[in-house]
Amino acid sequence: MIPSDLPENINSMVKHILTALTKEVKLRIKGFGSTSLNSSDLQQGAEQNSCFYMQNIDSIIGKKMKA
Repeated sequence: MIPSDLPENINSMVKHILTALTKEVKLRIKGFGSTSLNSSDLQQGAEQNSCFYMQNIDSIIGKKMKA
């Protein structure tokens, strides 16, 4: 069975829109691919297709993301 390409199309469009918007307002952005977020409150994680740092970009520049 072939998975739907809709999530990938939406992910691609969001990345393009976000890139254009941040360039227009001269906002620095650092993009990463998919990442997993853990929540001890919910005792489960969440996984998105892409993640971006904007407001806290200075706190992650030069750091390695954990695998």
